[in-house]
Amino acid sequence: MTVKNWFRVAAFLILPSFALNIATVVLVGGSLIELKNKPSSSANFLVG
Repeated sequence: MTVKNWFRVAAFLILPSFALNIATVVLVGGSLIELKNKPSSSANFLVG
């Protein structure tokens, strides 16, 4: 494989996991902030 193909494979493998990590941090952080601010509405926030 050429360098370009290796780069594509690496990006294809790394970017989704990177995005997933960011999404997890945002969701967990958002739910924690919501729990601190309004404990009663935390269930609504988590459900959507």
